Amino acid sequence: MKFKHFLDRPITIQQNDCIVLNNIHDRSNPISTKCINATYCTFRNIISDSDGGAISVVWTDSSLVFIDHCTFLVCSSKSNGGAIFVNIYPTQTGQLFAIHSTFSHCTADNVYNNQYTRGGAIYCYTDMINFTNTKFLNCGVNSNVGCCYGGA
Repeated sequence: MKFKHFLDRPITIQQNDCIVLNNIHDRSNPISTKCINATYCTFRNIISDSDGGAISVVWTDSSLVFIDHCTFLVCSSKSNGGAIFVNIYPTQTGQLFAIHSTFSHCTADNVYNNQYTRGGAIYCYTDMINFTNTKFLNCGVNSNVGCCYGGA
């Protein structure tokens, strides 16, 4: 059985509490935060009518988004963040980590003629972003109007 158009909008993750080390060298002072953890996932051919092709995270609390060994293939949004949209406010409380992951042919497509379209693969508005052993292949923003920012 083939799941065509399995998702018609990005996955929205509910807030769950987790403990994060504030400093990896000082394990005595952990902080409590909200987390999303996607590990060994594949997101393929997902098209979203809103922000974030596969994952959309919008929180107003301290938050951690952790992507590990995930693959995003041909994901797109009709606004910001072709594969992932992260908007954590206030920004000093948000973190995004992507480790051993691949983003390939992901796009943010400005079909609504927005003034700004950002993040071909990822749009991230947080305090800290960390990419380790992560590849971005042929990702970008498509628009005929307005300002476009960020292929990755």
